[in-house]
Amino acid sequence: MPKRTAPPFQIADNLCAPLPASPNQNVADMTINVASHELLETVACPYAHGWFNDATNDEISNACGRVFGPLKANGANEVWNDHPYLVQQEWSNAISGCTQ
Repeated sequence: MPKRTAPPFQIADNLCAPLPASPNQNVADMTINVASHELLETVACPYAHGWFNDATNDEISNACGRVFGPLKANGANEVWNDHPYLVQQEWSNAISGCTQ
């Protein structure tokens, strides 16, 4: 079976668009959201031939790109070290859907 290669790198049009809210009122949420998105893709696909959906031409994090799920009153969906953050959900094969 021939080795599958990923298509050229592309950035989704909305990946760098402003988030729907910023619990921190600064760029921390956007920075953490994009870092988390790219980190999961690196873990799932370190050599550009791992988890990749040929039908949609997407890597794993793009399956749930900009899906944030339920937000708390402060606009966050995660709290780390007592600080609120807005972070996209990620794909789970276990539930065949996006999860926090």
